[in-house]
Amino acid sequence: MASFKLQVEALTGITIDSSATSPTEGQLTDFLVDGVLDVTNKVISLRPQEAESFSIMSAEQTSDGFNPGTSMIISVIRENGTNNEWVPCRKIPFDLQYKVTDVESLHYASKFNPAYMVSQNNNIHVFPVAGSNPDAFKVLYVNNAPKEAGDSSALEYDANDIKYFPDDKVHSVVLYASAMSCMAAAANIHQTLSTEATKPTPPGIPLFSDKETKLPTVPQYISPVLDFNLSAVNANLSNEDIEMSEKEMDKIEKKMDKFRAEQDNNQKIFTKELETFKSELDMLIKNSDRSIQVEVAEYKSNIEKYQMDTAQYSASLQEEMAQYKWYTDQYMTLMNQYNNSIIGGASKQAQPEQEGRR
Repeated sequence: MASFKLQVEALTGITIDSSATSPTEGQLTDFLVDGVLDVTNKVISLRPQEAESFSIMSAEQTSDGFNPGTSMIISVIRENGTNNEWVPCRKIPFDLQYKVTDVESLHYASKFNPAYMVSQNNNIHVFPVAGSNPDAFKVLYVNNAPKEAGDSSALEYDANDIKYFPDDKVHSVVLYASAMSCMAAAANIHQTLSTEATKPTPPGIPLFSDKETKLPTVPQYISPVLDFNLSAVNANLSNEDIEMSEKEMDKIEKKMDKFRAEQDNNQKIFTKELETFKSELDMLIKNSDRSIQVEVAEYKSNIEKYQMDTAQYSASLQEEMAQYKWYTDQYMTLMNQYNNSIIGGASKQAQPEQEGRR
């Protein structure tokens, strides 16, 4: 099977390297890890009985206070005083921690009827208190540290499978990482989009030997303001509010249309003003003496270069906006597919149970 990096590149058309790309391989690793955790939380929220599909068993614990790093505990078992004879522990509330040690209490926890509680920071405490074999305990909990299936190392971009994770949910992780990669690409375009800092500047006015010579004012291209981003869309998608996400995208589409319209209009105004300026410059050359004509002609050449640079700048804006729109559209498409893969999967599994109850 292809690596996750190759799968994401195929879905998005984005080239991903160790640096100088958006996203980088390191960022893709983060997206994959976030995707595993997001799928895990959403599936368990919709179908709590599927928690064991995401579970990992701890090693044998011989001291109190094991911390699995999560509050999603599936079960705890304890040896009953005989090696490898494991007994399920019942969960107790925090206020019974003394009662389970009182042999005269109805809540007393023996080796044959052990108990456990979860204290602050998700520490697991077993009663009777655990010790070395044959009094160890183990915890089955939802894995919260995504790992590669092959060698159990931390999940990275070049893996192709996920440990402690259901096979039929792996593609959902790829969809999530692909959507977030498109978001990263769009955000990078938004941040680096041609601005006033990169816009061509008109050439400086020359110091003519004839101090009486006055040049007309050089027109300048005015860039439209880019005043939108994807944060609201992403927030709604995280809350699984597809309808609101689509409404936010509609707002962005309108702002992008406005941006393009303003850009076209500003370009037309600039071109018209520049032609007028060049006509006045030609008149100045015609009515000046030879030395001034040479200086003005050189200045006119610089103005024409400025016009060409501005046209390239405007074309670059158009190209970047087209890329931005493509990535935002892909982001929405992939996030919809991702959410449907989670919600749709839960619906399909719920249907047989509903039919069984009839």
